[in-house]
Amino acid sequence: GNTYMPLRWVVALASASAALGMYTSSVAITLARWAKNSSNSASEVLPERAASTSAFTPIWKTGMSSCARYSDDAFGVVVCLTQSSWSKCAGSTSWNQRCTHVVNVLYQLLDNDGDGAADDPALLSYMIREQYMMWIPRNENDARSGDPEVGVVQMLGLWETVPNSCDTPTNRGATTDPSTWVAAISNDGSSAGCDPSSDASTEEILHLITEAAKGNPWGLQDNPWWWFGECDGSCDFPTTGLASAAVQAANGNCGWGYARTYKDPSSNACEGWYAYDDRTCDPSCLIVEGIYWAVVARIGGLYTDSRARQIKNEWVLATPRSGFTVIPSNVRNAASLESGAPGLWSLVSDTTSTGYAWLPDVMPDGVYTVGSPSPLPSPSPSPSPSPAPTPSPGDGNDGGAASALVQALRSTTAYTFRKLQTTAQASCNIESPTGACWEDSEQYFWADMVGALEKMATRGVAGRTFFASAAGSSDYAVGLANLAAFLAQTMQETIQYDACDENNWSEQSALDMVSAKGGSPGEIYPASAACGQLGQSYQGYSCPAGGVLDPETGE
Repeated sequence: GNTYMPLRWVVALASASAALGMYTSSVAITLARWAKNSSNSASEVLPERAASTSAFTPIWKTGMSSCARYSDDAFGVVVCLTQSSWSKCAGSTSWNQRCTHVVNVLYQLLDNDGDGAADDPALLSYMIREQYMMWIPRNENDARSGDPEVGVVQMLGLWETVPNSCDTPTNRGATTDPSTWVAAISNDGSSAGCDPSSDASTEEILHLITEAAKGNPWGLQDNPWWWFGECDGSCDFPTTGLASAAVQAANGNCGWGYARTYKDPSSNACEGWYAYDDRTCDPSCLIVEGIYWAVVARIGGLYTDSRARQIKNEWVLATPRSGFTVIPSNVRNAASLESGAPGLWSLVSDTTSTGYAWLPDVMPDGVYTVGSPSPLPSPSPSPSPSPAPTPSPGDGNDGGAASALVQALRSTTAYTFRKLQTTAQASCNIESPTGACWEDSEQYFWADMVGALEKMATRGVAGRTFFASAAGSSDYAVGLANLAAFLAQTMQETIQYDACDENNWSEQSALDMVSAKGGSPGEIYPASAACGQLGQSYQGYSCPAGGVLDPETGE
């Protein structure tokens, strides 16, 4: 036809990388259609947010029955707003910042080094597959409405979110370098330009990620994060699992609320550093809480005078490292995490080994950008279980290229897909003036295409994922070329017509096949007519030995 997509658009779309490279279309075809909001959703960006900070601006969508609005910008993990939360965020700049803050913190915990790719692709794939979700009610009354009955849900109250909290070292005048933290111990108020209130975002999101780690997405023989599920209060700590052992060691003889043995670790009544008096928090809960305290203590999220005092009845290890000034100063049991609970310190200090890469090095500040500050220097990791499992499709096989590709596309100015006008002449082609031949598509949108690509690249269908790069490579040039080829085909088959799928090109041969089977043409069509195949095999397509030529230029 006259409206084919020139191959030079393929090259233009791939220009974000220096080398185009070879591509394979074995799975690109299965990206399929995204049509108008692939999940029957609409997208919305709150306008105030972009002007108030450089944080990532999420796209809030409709179409998920349990959410008034939701964002899956953070690599496909959903942040779900109740109607009450959405009304607040849509109507107020300050509340809008809170909604945006949650998505940014989630992004920063999944991509803590800020390179545009998830730090632990296997864990991310598991979270998406098992439908892990952050649920955000506006207040306690709203929370009583009940959380969504899908997947694994972690609640974070909108009222508990605090952008620019002094919990984050970089908000209180320090940097990500631990050597700067001691001088900022007292910088926990308005004089430091930060909010002294504690931000629950990092805690609750870490709880969600920790629950996923319990699921052992890496297939480790001895998962350090394993513990059993909830119990009725009569169970005890599991006897296996590094996390369980480290949490029990940190408790010393201070006891637990669920066992009616709790003693305040900041008093002289026991020898220990972590204890929780909540009688509803069983061993599973205590392990999750203990991992949170250790992780955040290590990255400086508790290291201020006021915060250390606030938490001393539960945790007296607010000081990260040996040699640092220990706070709170008037508590006998207070110590650094490194010296007081070496088991927990060792557990959360390895952020690179299989099963540990999800652990953060940097305390989130709620401003996710690709190219975040360098992570803090870590001690040599302790030996961890091995061997690594066979990686999963998508990011697990391509070194993070799929996530990097999606992030690059999200950061690009959205392209407007166009369809042929009903009055378009036969002479119209892709380069014809918009006014004479083209108008905006009503079915195909850039944000929906990127969302569909993310799902195909990280989750896939029937074990097949979008091919973004060769195994082990983080270079997504191949993915760009693959996507460009897919878009060229889609423009030819569907976008120009604003059709919801490829057109049914049932020619006479196909109609004859129907008649031979006793059917009436127009009523029954062979399966080979679907997707325009006409008996062809997509899997059998291959490139000619001399390569693919542009039919316009012959190049």
